[in-house]
Amino acid sequence: MMKRFFTTGIVCFAVSLGGCDSSNVDTLEARLLVASNNITSIEVTSTSEVIEVDRSRDLTLTGTIGDTETVVTRSAEWASSNPEIISVSNAGVVTGLVDGSATITATLGPLTSAIELRASTAVLQVINIETEATDATIDECASVSFTASGDYSDGETGRPITGLVAWSVSAGSIGVFDGDNRGLLRSNNAGVGTIEAALDGIEGTISLTVSDNLATISITDDGTTLSASNAVQYTATASYLDNANTVDITNNADWSLDASFASVSTSLPDKGIVTATSTGTDTLEASCGGQTGSLSVNSGSATEIEELFFNLDSPSRATFSGLETFQLNAFIRFENGTNRDVTEEADWIEISSNTALISVDDRDGSKGEVTIRGPGRLVIEARYLDDDNDTPQTFPRQFTVIRDAP
Repeated sequence: MMKRFFTTGIVCFAVSLGGCDSSNVDTLEARLLVASNNITSIEVTSTSEVIEVDRSRDLTLTGTIGDTETVVTRSAEWASSNPEIISVSNAGVVTGLVDGSATITATLGPLTSAIELRASTAVLQVINIETEATDATIDECASVSFTASGDYSDGETGRPITGLVAWSVSAGSIGVFDGDNRGLLRSNNAGVGTIEAALDGIEGTISLTVSDNLATISITDDGTTLSASNAVQYTATASYLDNANTVDITNNADWSLDASFASVSTSLPDKGIVTATSTGTDTLEASCGGQTGSLSVNSGSATEIEELFFNLDSPSRATFSGLETFQLNAFIRFENGTNRDVTEEADWIEISSNTALISVDDRDGSKGEVTIRGPGRLVIEARYLDDDNDTPQTFPRQFTVIRDAP
């Protein structure tokens, strides 16, 4: 999760760019986001070029960083050329109001992207459902995605409506739909089921077969040592009688751990994560389709802290080239080799400085954020108090930031 970049000092820096009003703050933040992440371009996309009147759809804004892409929808400023026809929210959600067209523009610092959309009052007449499953058949406890499209009264066919319809299994207890991933079915039993998509009183259906072929379920950990200071993600994998497939069913299985020293998350999106509160050993189970996999889990001791360390090397030295922020994270390392992020638990202190242009944030939610407004030198100290033992102990670590004059 990306933290907010701006402190009060940065807000005041806006004076040199035309004032400290809120619009300039937004512009500065967006420009900093673009510059610090090396975003070279942005693109607005929509699942459909047609927006139903009195309905809303989410737009997506994608930023390109080298050869990768990242979603920056909620960081942009959004505008509609005809807000009386199609409105757009600060989160990129468009709503059709009356028949007509509008251009929706997203601005992220110096970058812009636009898309032409049409609002329509045409009436939905038919819902068509398609699936990625070959012959509409899947392995037991596997997941499968469905897509829905609509045919409308104005002659338009195939309009994507996957995110608008209500998905359900109207017959056959073969699984459940994921509430956060529209159209994704998580199967949990063999059988034949009827998949239904409904919108505006119109229903579309398709049959799905879940094969009775589950052989075994195995559980593995993520390589992390379980302790009272370290949660572990466990994975459930299914193998089958009639093919060589192995499928990750972590999010489809039912998890259980009847232990006093630890618990397992049984709900999405954290299924299979085991959190310990003390030491102990017990059996973790994952069940699906009438089969159960098990694994002995052991929570070891991690009460002795060896050191406090940072995610970056000290000193951080470069030539000042403009307004800059970066996140400094603090970690504690236990005697069993496990680590824990304590950035928000530590106290962040400015030990010495030859400038007021470099600072570190010690506010909750922004701890460890370093802001650089000009050249200078700052020595930062993070202090973590370990009060879990009889004798509380403070672990300090210093970090030096140097920005040379151009």
